Amino acid sequence: MLRFRAPVAVVAAAFAGCFLTSCAAPQSPPAPSGSAAEDSVPRATLTGPLEDPGVALPLDSYFLSAADNALTHRALDSLVATCMRTAGLQAPATRPQSTQPPRHARRYGIVGTGTAQAIGYHLPADRSYADPPLSAAQREALGGTPGRKTPGPGGAPPEGCVVAAARQITGTDSYPVDAEVVRRINVDSFGESLDSPEVRRVFADWSRCMKASGYGYSSPLEPSFRTAEVSQDERRTALADVSCKKKTDLVRLWNSVESTYQRRLISHNASQLAEAGKARHRMLDRATAVLAPAAAAAPAAPANR
Repeated sequence: MLRFRAPVAVVAAAFAGCFLTSCAAPQSPPAPSGSAAEDSVPRATLTGPLEDPGVALPLDSYFLSAADNALTHRALDSLVATCMRTAGLQAPATRPQSTQPPRHARRYGIVGTGTAQAIGYHLPADRSYADPPLSAAQREALGGTPGRKTPGPGGAPPEGCVVAAARQITGTDSYPVDAEVVRRINVDSFGESLDSPEVRRVFADWSRCMKASGYGYSSPLEPSFRTAEVSQDERRTALADVSCKKKTDLVRLWNSVESTYQRRLISHNASQLAEAGKARHRMLDRATAVLAPAAAAAPAAPANR
């Protein structure tokens, strides 16, 4: 069975908490620097975009694109708002769509001197948005009734407006994310690349470069700073790291090796990827259909004369 999405409980919690648009579907990269979950990487107090490593991978076209995410979230917003209005309740205001980092940011560690100087190994600070308070009736209508057997406030569906909307877009009770096979290949190719002789050699070259600058790291996955603020030591280490990556051509070589592994994994999982692609197209078709009436009612742009 194709598991394309996350479970119902996750959908309800995520959608009710941020009301859709700020919760873009992840592209499922390995954790920053490939070592730990993103939530365990401290965030700096400084904001700013993560720098693009300027690389691509064969699996890229199998992920939901930024446009796909925007389309599905607009459709979900619309369905949830309609469901809430039908129940006689006000839908929560949507947050602005969050800006997604470059697809492969931090996949191979930090890569830019700007990021290294500004925030080191930290992640940029989150933009803070205050969620408006929800009434008990709103929460129940969004998330569903206990046991999901009786209608919610105002006749809202027992499963809640959030899951009801998800069913119309995904065809399941779950939230739209990248296909499981895509996420698995993405993680497996990264792990396999770490064991390759070519990547081990370039890690050794990078390590010797770092040692010449006074740092005793054996791999670019090792530097880790867990302080609340970015220290000058962290910045100096990050700048040396970026410099050694450039001197050893580490990012390009590592990316080339991982691309080889991905192509093999894509070939071995061709039938599953084909099914995932069909499921993605069905989901996008449903989202387009949901938004079609609003698009048809929108005033036409004035013609150029």
